[in-house]
Amino acid sequence: MTFQEIEIKNRETAEEIMKLINFMTNDDNLAKAFAEKLAGEHRTIQQNFWRMILYTAHRYIPLVEGRTDLRNEASLALAKLIDDKSPHLPFV
Repeated sequence: MTFQEIEIKNRETAEEIMKLINFMTNDDNLAKAFAEKLAGEHRTIQQNFWRMILYTAHRYIPLVEGRTDLRNEASLALAKLIDDKSPHLPFV
């Protein structure tokens, strides 16, 4: 797979996750299913997932800072907290 194909796949995957999250709004079932699936994955995949969450928080901040409203104000605050307090998660 080429780098360009990987980038396309990343964007498609992100879009699908956003659609699913929007569909499952205020429903703990998706989070429960995701957590259960993640807990059963290889430990490296678990580490990679949390590293992706930390990187997402870090990259989200400059993209929305100064452009928030009541719907995502708390999300930005949490992303900043995560970014400030998060340890480096090494690739093992």
